[in-house]
Amino acid sequence: MTHEPTPEEIIEQFITATELGNDEKLANLQSRFPQLSDELRDILQLLRPDGESHLGGLSTEEYFDSLLPPDSDFRIIRQLDSGGMGIVFEGMQLSLNRRVAIKFLSAALVRDEEQRRLFEQEARLIGMLHHPNIVKIISVQCTERYCYYAMEYVEGHNLSQHPNNHPRELARIALHAAQALAYSHSCGIMHRDIKPSNIMLDHEGNVHLCDFGLACLMEWGSGFCEPGAGASGTLRYMSPERLLHGRNDFLADQYALGATLYECASGQPLHQGTTRQQLRHCIERGHKKKLSGIDSDFAAIINKSISPRPSDRYRSMGDMAQDLQRYLQYEPVKATNTDILHKLRLWFKRAPITALLSFSCIILVIVSAQFLIMGYVRTAQALATAETNAAYADDILEQIFTSLQQQPPSRTNTRLMSTLLPYYTKLIRQADKPTDAILKAQHIIAICAERSGDNKQALKAYQQILKLERTPQTLINLAHKLKEINNPEEATLLYREIIKNGELSHIPAQRFLAAEALLALAEKADSAELRKAHKIIAQLLQEDGTNADYRFLYARMLMAYPENHQTLRIPGMEPNATQLLHKLCTEHPRKLNYMQELIKLSTKRLRHQPGLYNHAREEILHALRTADHLLSLAPHDQQSVQAMLELYHASIRAARHAGNHTEARKLTDRRLSILEHICLSPDTPDEQQLTLIDLLFDKMALQSRAGHHSATTEIRRTIEQKLAHIKHPDAASRRQRLQQ
Repeated sequence: MTHEPTPEEIIEQFITATELGNDEKLANLQSRFPQLSDELRDILQLLRPDGESHLGGLSTEEYFDSLLPPDSDFRIIRQLDSGGMGIVFEGMQLSLNRRVAIKFLSAALVRDEEQRRLFEQEARLIGMLHHPNIVKIISVQCTERYCYYAMEYVEGHNLSQHPNNHPRELARIALHAAQALAYSHSCGIMHRDIKPSNIMLDHEGNVHLCDFGLACLMEWGSGFCEPGAGASGTLRYMSPERLLHGRNDFLADQYALGATLYECASGQPLHQGTTRQQLRHCIERGHKKKLSGIDSDFAAIINKSISPRPSDRYRSMGDMAQDLQRYLQYEPVKATNTDILHKLRLWFKRAPITALLSFSCIILVIVSAQFLIMGYVRTAQALATAETNAAYADDILEQIFTSLQQQPPSRTNTRLMSTLLPYYTKLIRQADKPTDAILKAQHIIAICAERSGDNKQALKAYQQILKLERTPQTLINLAHKLKEINNPEEATLLYREIIKNGELSHIPAQRFLAAEALLALAEKADSAELRKAHKIIAQLLQEDGTNADYRFLYARMLMAYPENHQTLRIPGMEPNATQLLHKLCTEHPRKLNYMQELIKLSTKRLRHQPGLYNHAREEILHALRTADHLLSLAPHDQQSVQAMLELYHASIRAARHAGNHTEARKLTDRRLSILEHICLSPDTPDEQQLTLIDLLFDKMALQSRAGHHSATTEIRRTIEQKLAHIKHPDAASRRQRLQQ
């Protein structure tokens, strides 16, 4: 039977032809499809608002204004994209002065109640999803006259326009898209129209999954059969089971993503054809067209995802995301069998320092053995070679320290540096070099240990630094660490030494450290230490009111003693810790300690004043955005991660206290998404892994009550996998809960 094209399919072909430079006239379309003449005219009037012939005599601005209600909070700026079902404009939300994208239902379809229902369902489904890689809905209105929804504006380009198609860049994009789809599937939502144009990238390379116009809610858990096989979706990326049998399940989304990646990686579509008949014939044959000519592991992932038989694909989108993560981390992928030589190559890429060190040791052992045998014959030559090898080893270790410093801090890297340091120290001393290199290495270890949450190693590093140089900065770093790990007596002695040497110093840096030490010793609002600290910081700010460190210490002083804000006033400075920290974070967007203190202050305020969420909501939202930015800068910094999680937890409780349960659910989903991302790191502490598992239990209960059995099973499998690697004693209770 010949397939009769729908108006939407005709318009899709019309748009494709226009993009290729074949601008077909409306009259030609109407003559070819006379039975659809009126509908085609109405749709094209919306798709091509570029002149009075299409606007009924209205100017472009008047036409834009006519699309929205008179009292609308939005204004249209320009057209962005168009399709058979509707058109997308760039707009402005007036109340918040921010750019948005506004999608309108086609003028020919807005009168159809069923089409309006489907359009409103699209907005509702996207509104259910709260994931950093899925566009967010802002507002929706659907009536017989106005049918549109506003969403976040993504300034950038889609995947088909992406200039970098290197396998690792594509894999990075694919990972974020797969994680977004895995999250969508866990909520029971199937996208059904994955293709390059529906994967957007902003100017920073962040991935945004969009256009859920064909999405559906899997209310029956394991998929459903669509009447009229292959009736909805983009044919070129449609899986065989959808095309032939109308079978809709989550594996069809996986196939569409694989077909998208195939096209981007190879430069040509998976299924060739210029007409629907040619494409249908190509897909119906079910021939598996394997990708080759690129990285074999990445090709294997794509080939597995586009297997004609669903049973040959990944079990879920989450499994595909995990394999993409393995590929990006230079680990063997599950999509193919990896021989020992390839595993060795991956190890060199994954851990070049460890591999280099191991092979250097092997070479050193071989060389040493050889020279032991020949020692008494060629003593002079052996000594010269040994000196050369020592210099070479010195250079290798220096490169290792430099490389590890540039990587994100982790406990593994910190311990590796600590293990190597004695050998590095010995080589430097044998070569009679200055101790500056050892001091630099100890500073690197201290900073990395601090940021990765390894307090024991950080304390040891600061103590070693103090043996090499007894500067005020070293003293205060060690004092802070001693105080943090509950050793106040030693900390107090060091603070007193700093105050004694710096309180009356003519050097501003030493007076500043003395003020910091005094603030650390202050225990109450009327203490002598607090008065002295305030006097010093007031003098320093009078000398240099723009110094960020001085202002930061003043903000900390206000945070610690908010009841003293009148007595702590400094001329020319705002006695408000929140405002000061907001300004400092804006002026210095990469200073981790500034952002950490702002987040801690916001958390403290929410805990003591739950009603603050309604009265100062913009401040709280700014703090949450700061937390997200902090996480992007330091994803392995345990202090930053903990501060961010506590802020989200306090915000969720405050939103519930205010009765804003929708906002609380969004924040909970965001916190869960962040935790899932953080827990991909092998250095993530067990306590944070257990927090993620508790959130997954809550999510599993919600999915179970909603009858989403496949999503419930997927979450249960994820919990089992994570519990298998946790050795914390509290993990036992979670295992028992899973068995119930």
